[in-house]
Amino acid sequence: MLQESISVVVIDPQEAAEKEDFRALVEKACRESIAEHELLGLGNKEFNESTVELQCFGSMMSGFATKASDMDLALLSPNSSPAPESPDSAIPRLLEKKLLSLGFGARLLTRTRVPIIKLCQKPTAKLKADLLEERTKWETGFVAEQEEEEAIDVDASKKEPSDERPDAGVSPMYADFCVPITS
Repeated sequence: MLQESISVVVIDPQEAAEKEDFRALVEKACRESIAEHELLGLGNKEFNESTVELQCFGSMMSGFATKASDMDLALLSPNSSPAPESPDSAIPRLLEKKLLSLGFGARLLTRTRVPIIKLCQKPTAKLKADLLEERTKWETGFVAEQEEEEAIDVDASKKEPSDERPDAGVSPMYADFCVPITS
C-alpha cells in the first residue's frame, strides 16, 4: 500500500528528464541573451557565455519533487557587470523578452528582494497574449511598476480548462527563476 501511494505522488524519471530538458533549453536562451547583451550591448569582449548557468534548487534538486512540481531555478552570471541582481542591470528584462519571444509565458516580478521570472512552458493563447500586451505596455512606459505585477498571474493558466490549452492533455511545466544575491 505504501509503495502504491508513493508511486502516485513521486516524480517519475521521464518527467524529471523532461524538466531537465526544459531547464537546459531555458539556460541556453539565457546564455545567448546575456552573451549578446554583454558582448554587443556593453562591449565586454572578455565575456564568456559558458559562465552563465541556470541551476535547479528546491524540491527538484533535493529529491522531494512530486508529480507536476514546478522547478525553482537560479540564474548565475558571475562575469556580468552590473550583476544581474543589481537594480541597474538590464538582464532580467532582457530575459523576460527573450523567453516571451520563444513562445513561453514569462513575467518578471520586480517588487521582490531579487528579480524573479515566473515561467510557463506552454501558456494558453490568452495568457501569452496578455503577457505580450503587458510587456508592450512596459516597453512604452504605459504601465506603472506596481500595476504591472498585479495585472497578470502567470499561475492562473494552471486553473484554466485544459480544452483552452494548445496541447490539451499535456501539462505545461512551470518554473520560477531568480537571480540570487552573490555577495
